[in-house]
Amino acid sequence: MNIKKAYEIAAGNYLTKDLPKDWEEMEEEEFNRFIEDNKWEPFANWDAHQVWESIDTLANEIIEATKETDK
Repeated sequence: MNIKKAYEIAAGNYLTKDLPKDWEEMEEEEFNRFIEDNKWEPFANWDAHQVWESIDTLANEIIEATKETDK
């Protein structure tokens, strides 16, 4: 699995919309606004940075789990 796909899967656990196709090229302010506008309700009190850190952590766990199953 590639890293971009892992992030897109992970984001689905925190956001109500899929990441935009161009999410990697978005300006930070625009990207943070997207996260703020699309946070899943349980994370409503989290700021965009906290949500993204959680997405990042989960994406990396997905990558590691995929590596383990590929052995």
